[in-house]
Parts: sequence; C-alpha cells; structure tokens
Amino acid sequence: MKPLKLVGILMALFSALVLFSMIRYGWFHKVVVVEETIPAMTILAISHTGPYQNVGPVMGKLYDDVKGAGVTGSRGVGIYFDSPETVAPEKLRALVGQEISKKDLMKVAKFKAYRSIELPALKAKVVHFPYRGQLSIIFAVFKAYPALKAANGNAISSAAIEIYDIPNKEILFVIPQNVTREQQESWVTGKPMAVVSQKLQTVAESVGSPQDSAVDATSSASAKNYN
Repeated sequence: MKPLKLVGILMALFSALVLFSMIRYGWFHKVVVVEETIPAMTILAISHTGPYQNVGPVMGKLYDDVKGAGVTGSRGVGIYFDSPETVAPEKLRALVGQEISKKDLMKVAKFKAYRSIELPALKAKVVHFPYRGQLSIIFAVFKAYPALKAANGNAISSAAIEIYDIPNKEILFVIPQNVTREQQESWVTGKPMAVVSQKLQTVAESVGSPQDSAVDATSSASAKNYN
C-alpha cells in the first residue's frame, strides 16, 4: 500500500472517530434556555480557589469519601462564583460537592474538611444537556454558557451552578435570577461538619440512641431539627 493512500485512510478513520465523538457526546445537541425553579437541596461541599479546570480532583476526592461512607446515587454540584473573563485564574472561587439527604448527614459527619450547604429553591434560567461521559461536560460548557449569557442580556451577574445528574444522564447549567451577591456569598459559609456532627449527636442523645445507631434512630428527627 502506498504511503499516501495509507495516510488518506488513517485521516478518514480519524475524521470518522471525531464525528462519532461529537455526535455521541452532544456537540450537536440543540441548546435551549428554559425558566424553571430548582428545588432546595443540601450539599456536602468544599471550597476551591484557583483555575476552574482544577476542581476535578477535589470533587473526585469528595465523591470517593461520600461513596466510602455508604452514600450513593446523589448528584454532583459545582457553584462557580467568578467569571473567568474578569477574574484572574488564581482568584477564581468555587464550591464543589455532592447533594446529600439530611438523613445521610450522620454518615459523612466525620469528614471535617467539608461543609453542609443549604441551597434554597431558586428561580433560574437553565440549560439541560445530555451526559454520556466526561467529554459531554466539555462540550456542554462551550455550548451552554454562550446561550445562557445571551438569555441574560449578554451578561451573567450571578454565580453559575452546574448540577451533574449522572443517574439521570444529564447536566444542568443554572443561572439564578434575582439573587443578591450577599445571598450567594452566604452559600460559601455553610455549616462546618464538626458543628453538624455535634447537632446530630445531640439529637441522637435526646432520643436515647447510641451514636453507632444514630443514623437509623434519628433520621426523621435530624431532618426536623438540623436547621
């Protein structure tokens, strides 16, 4: 086989692979901005300062810790407070974590580096993007944010929230509406897990349950008394 013919075949195969990947992972997905209310959620999270592309390992470590504690099937959440267009990479602030039910808080209370964040129900402009693998996230970022920016008068003044709903195979890009900067900053504070652990232990003791069985005995009580 002549070298030029072999090169042509390889280029054709490569082009076919690229096209397949673009189709498979959503590059041609039609982006639609909708208005909806995102329900309130509790997030086990950790703060990150620095380039947004570096949050992956931080989020991965948290996922592993949560899974190791016996909590599965939850959605990942990233809250990105600053625009890379106006803020230096080393100063970009994010909050990354995983949605968690209040009855599972006792299971993860031992992780003192994390915080419990109460995210309120939010009226927002949202893009739903199909998730079929990590490449979907990259494609989604390039397609969702320009559409959201256009839908917000070519400016995004609030924090951007990404919800990685892997069980349902989609990513949500959320731009809250009518949320003040002060409200957004309050999300960063949250409740340290040491405080959460102490509150849950108090609830457990109030119902006469030993710490080891507190999850089963106080799941409903902790949900009522946590806030």
